[in-house]
Amino acid sequence: MRPASVLITLLMLQPDSVPADPQDITVRPGEDVTLPCQGSSGGVSLLAWNRTEPKTDKYVFHFRDGILSENFQNPSFRGRVELSDPEMKDGDGSIVLKNVTINDSGTYECLIAEENAGRRKIDPNPNPPKLVNTIHLKVEESGPTAGIQDDEGNPGLMASAPVSIVIDAVVTVVAPLLLLVLLLV
Repeated sequence: MRPASVLITLLMLQPDSVPADPQDITVRPGEDVTLPCQGSSGGVSLLAWNRTEPKTDKYVFHFRDGILSENFQNPSFRGRVELSDPEMKDGDGSIVLKNVTINDSGTYECLIAEENAGRRKIDPNPNPPKLVNTIHLKVEESGPTAGIQDDEGNPGLMASAPVSIVIDAVVTVVAPLLLLVLLLV
């Protein structure tokens, strides 16, 4: 058998074991972000979200047999992560990460082990978890108003910008336009 046909045969035998392409998500600090993860429509016995760096034995989110296990959760994520759909309808293992910070930037992986219909709900030997999705999360301040706030601490366009910035903007934008109008007249 040729190598290409062996590879195709292996991929056809295990279609659930091939995760989707990694997704890139960019958010601003302080926002909430949903990290998507979709298993099959069967029941989920284990949902685990981890971060690939820094490598740790603690999870971002660990949910087994309907119970959130904070003992396995990284302390920096406690109280900030919840299921997008608490009932996990149709295998939805998406989570919402609240109030993100620059430190939350990184690669996240979603692993799901499905319930086996022939086994008890709580099983000491569940189906092994499979990598379902990989997310590259980037938390950054971006855009022309990044870091500029009004007097009440809200983001705003030059709300409390120094006068020199306003003068620079007028000189570099308005002055050449005025000169062009004078030359045309």
